[in-house]
Amino acid sequence: MITSKSSKREIKDLQRLLLSVGLMEFTATSKSGKWGAETQAAVLAAYTQPVSYTHLRAHETLGSISYDVFCLKMGGGG
Repeated sequence: MITSKSSKREIKDLQRLLLSVGLMEFTATSKSGKWGAETQAAVLAAYTQPVSYTHLRAHETLGSISYDVFCLKMGGGG
Protein backbone atom coordinates (compact mmCIF):
# COMPACT_ATOMS: atom_id res chain seq x y z
CA MET A 1 0.00 0.00 0.00
CA ILE A 2 1.31 3.44 -0.88
CA THR A 3 0.99 6.03 1.89
CA SER A 4 2.41 9.43 2.78
CA LYS A 5 5.48 7.60 4.11
CA SER A 6 6.22 5.87 0.77
CA SER A 7 9.16 6.82 -1.42
CA LYS A 8 8.88 9.80 -3.75
CA ARG A 9 9.10 7.45 -6.76
CA GLU A 10 6.18 5.31 -5.52
CA ILE A 11 4.05 8.38 -4.87
CA LYS A 12 4.86 9.77 -8.35
CA ASP A 13 3.81 6.44 -9.92
CA LEU A 14 0.56 6.52 -7.97
CA GLN A 15 -0.07 10.12 -9.04
CA ARG A 16 0.51 9.20 -12.71
CA LEU A 17 -1.99 6.36 -12.37
CA LEU A 18 -4.58 8.60 -10.70
CA LEU A 19 -4.11 11.17 -13.49
CA SER A 20 -4.52 8.52 -16.20
CA VAL A 21 -7.83 7.26 -14.83
CA GLY A 22 -9.19 10.77 -14.30
CA LEU A 23 -9.22 10.80 -10.51
CA MET A 24 -6.72 13.67 -10.32
CA GLU A 25 -6.49 16.93 -12.22
CA PHE A 26 -3.17 17.87 -13.78
CA THR A 27 -1.63 20.66 -11.70
CA ALA A 28 1.87 21.75 -10.75
CA THR A 29 1.82 19.44 -7.72
CA SER A 30 -0.06 16.50 -9.22
CA LYS A 31 3.18 14.74 -10.26
CA SER A 32 5.49 16.16 -7.61
CA GLY A 33 6.00 12.97 -5.65
CA LYS A 34 4.78 14.71 -2.50
CA TRP A 35 1.75 13.41 -0.66
CA GLY A 36 -0.71 16.27 -0.34
CA ALA A 37 -4.42 16.91 0.03
CA GLU A 38 -4.94 16.44 -3.73
CA THR A 39 -3.36 12.97 -3.73
CA GLN A 40 -5.23 11.98 -0.57
CA ALA A 41 -8.58 13.05 -2.06
CA ALA A 42 -7.90 11.11 -5.29
CA VAL A 43 -6.98 7.94 -3.36
CA LEU A 44 -10.16 8.19 -1.27
CA ALA A 45 -12.20 8.69 -4.46
CA ALA A 46 -10.61 5.57 -5.94
CA TYR A 47 -11.68 3.51 -2.92
CA THR A 48 -15.31 4.54 -3.35
CA GLN A 49 -15.48 3.37 -6.99
CA PRO A 50 -17.16 0.00 -7.51
CA VAL A 51 -14.93 -2.68 -9.02
CA SER A 52 -16.18 -5.75 -10.84
CA TYR A 53 -15.25 -9.28 -9.81
CA THR A 54 -13.65 -9.78 -13.23
CA HIS A 55 -11.45 -6.73 -12.67
CA LEU A 56 -10.30 -8.09 -9.31
CA ARG A 57 -9.50 -11.51 -10.81
CA ALA A 58 -7.46 -9.82 -13.56
CA HIS A 59 -5.02 -8.53 -10.93
CA GLU A 60 -4.40 -11.88 -9.26
CA THR A 61 -1.02 -13.48 -9.61
CA LEU A 62 -0.47 -16.84 -11.27
CA GLY A 63 0.53 -18.26 -7.88
CA SER A 64 -2.71 -17.13 -6.29
CA ILE A 65 -4.80 -18.63 -9.09
CA SER A 66 -2.80 -21.89 -8.99
CA TYR A 67 -3.39 -22.15 -5.23
CA ASP A 68 -7.14 -21.61 -5.70
CA VAL A 69 -7.30 -24.34 -8.35
CA PHE A 70 -5.27 -26.70 -6.15
CA CYS A 71 -7.62 -26.14 -3.19
CA LEU A 72 -10.68 -26.75 -5.34
CA LYS A 73 -9.21 -30.00 -6.68
CA MET A 74 -8.50 -31.13 -3.13
CA GLY A 75 -12.09 -30.41 -2.08
CA GLY A 76 -11.44 -27.12 -0.30
CA GLY A 77 -12.97 -23.75 -0.92
CA GLY A 78 -9.84 -21.97 -2.11
